[in-house]
Amino acid sequence: MSDDTTPRDSSREPMLLRLRAATLDFQRRTIARGDRVTPLTAIEYRLLRHLLAHRGRVVPRAELLSEVWGYHTEALTRTIDTAIYRLRTKLERDPTQPEHLQTVRGHGFQLTIPDDALGPAPDAAPRSLWHEFTSFLGREADL
Repeated sequence: MSDDTTPRDSSREPMLLRLRAATLDFQRRTIARGDRVTPLTAIEYRLLRHLLAHRGRVVPRAELLSEVWGYHTEALTRTIDTAIYRLRTKLERDPTQPEHLQTVRGHGFQLTIPDDALGPAPDAAPRSLWHEFTSFLGREADL
């Protein structure tokens, strides 16, 4: 996996993503809203990592199907829509009016976050170790 698929940060990879309604902890693979902590499924985790790596850019459905699910076909599927819906219920204050996980009709999906929303967890791994770990995400079948 190339470097352009890893989140942008100079010294450490972001482990926390703080949004208005929720905080994502990538190390623990959880989303916290108030006192409630919900685990992310493996697909939700990979989907968020991919969208985060390409934040601010519209990611086409075909790319998500290939990179997150490992599908190498142009088949029409509601798989992405279902995963996006589940994530919105966990992330967004109002999932019907998403602020962060947006659909761009006819093109794909986009993760929009403020620049100051990303941060390392206090016990975040050094960049080199994190980079080694993320280079395997989505490539389980290749290994």
